[in-house]
Formats: sequence, structure tokens, C-alpha cells
Amino acid sequence: MDIKRIKNNYGFTLMEIIVAAVIFSILGTIAIMFFTQCESSWRQLTNESDLRSTGRNDILYMARELGNASNIAIPAVPNNNSITFNLPCNNASTSNSCTVPPAIRTFTNVNDPGYPYYPLVDASRNTQWDTNNAIQYLISNNQLQRLVNGAITHVISSDGSSVTFADSSINNSLNDDEIKITLTLTRTILAGKTLTLTLTGIVKLRSKQ
Repeated sequence: MDIKRIKNNYGFTLMEIIVAAVIFSILGTIAIMFFTQCESSWRQLTNESDLRSTGRNDILYMARELGNASNIAIPAVPNNNSITFNLPCNNASTSNSCTVPPAIRTFTNVNDPGYPYYPLVDASRNTQWDTNNAIQYLISNNQLQRLVNGAITHVISSDGSSVTFADSSINNSLNDDEIKITLTLTRTILAGKTLTLTLTGIVKLRSKQ
């Protein structure tokens, strides 16, 4: 009785396994590179959006005070990387230069603590300025800082790279009641890559309108 042997044609040869491993390795590498690139792009877009929001808030912070300021001093180019100014006296001021008698504060609610930034005026309704406290904005150690009489009162942000200020004497395209702020922010993101963003803003000075 003859026993027929059935040849086994199933299974893979060593060469087929090696080729398949190489193909899967290449596909895996491509997939990893794709997802890494997606993550890098997502991280950059997220940081750019956050940095842009930070810059806008920084400019808004400065504009809020500068819009009410007087006695504004900006150094000449190329040293116009700081600005110094005074703010109005108000019913919360303790400065010695804010000496307007309470009796002259005739506006409604002027003595109400809920209105601490209401400007004090003299008998002729002229705004009284707190000239004893010089406020300054500048960047130092990558920080956008607010100083009063040379002492830091607030770090506005920690992404500061550079800031410049300009008025009509520096930039003749500006009106006499305008200050231009140019703020550059820098942040280190994934793999040591640096993201840099520059924003500008124009501040209208109420004291010169």
C-alpha cells in the first residue's frame, strides 16, 4: 500500500519574513514621522496662538494706563525701549503731590471707594497729576515689567524679547495724541525651537485730545 505524501506548501520562507519585516519597519517609521510632525505642528500652532493672546493682553495692559497718562517721556531712537509717565491723582491716591482738598471733589460718587480711579481736579476742573510717582514700562531679563520710581511692581509677562515706543517726534506718521507700541515676544517650544512674534498697537492719549 502506497502512502502518498502531501507536500506542505504553507508557511513563509526566511526571505519573505525579512522582506515583510523591512516593509513593516518602513511603514512604522513613516507613521511615527507623520504623527511626530502633526504633534510638532499642533504644538507650534498652540504656542503661537497663546503667544499672540499674551501679546495682545500685554499691549492692552499698557494701553489702559498710557491712555490716561501725562508727562510722557520716550528716549530718542535707538534707545526708545522704555517709556516713563505719570497718572492722574485719584480718590485712592496717597502721594504727597495729590493735595486736592476733598471739598473740591464735587463729582458724584467721587469719594466712593468703588471709583478709585476717578481723577481729582482743582477748582478750575484741571486734572491733578501724581508727579511724585514715575511709572515706567521696559523689558529686562526677558520680562515685560512695570516699575514705579525704579522698583518693579508687576511683571506683565515673561516672554518679552523687545519693546519699543514711538510718538510723533519719533514717527511722523503718528498724531500728537498717539503712542505706538511695538512688542516682540519669544518662546522656546519643542526640541529647543524658538517661536518669535511681533505685535503693534496704537494708544490714544486722552490728556492731549
